[in-house]
Amino acid sequence: IDSTSGLWFDCSAHMLWVGERTRKVDGAHVEFARGIPNPIGVKISGKCTADELLRICNVLNPDNIPGHLSLIIRMGASTLQKSLPDLIRAIQREGKSVVWVS
Repeated sequence: IDSTSGLWFDCSAHMLWVGERTRKVDGAHVEFARGIPNPIGVKISGKCTADELLRICNVLNPDNIPGHLSLIIRMGASTLQKSLPDLIRAIQREGKSVVWVS
């Protein structure tokens, strides 16, 4: 517990992230990550749909705080060209504040 804010932080790593296989919105890793104010990263592959990505954003950053949610793109060149534009458009369309990391 942070003595100045009373909030629970995870101090076990410099960058906390939820993996590709553990990013289910109703799963334990996302549930843990949504309960702490730390900045969070989420690994995103070509398997992620725009709807799923928006649900992840809504759960992990409901107040749309800039810098709080990083999307870590894990795609090869061909998958990137095919999948990433739709994900970017969905994020922009909904006005989500994310950090794109590759």
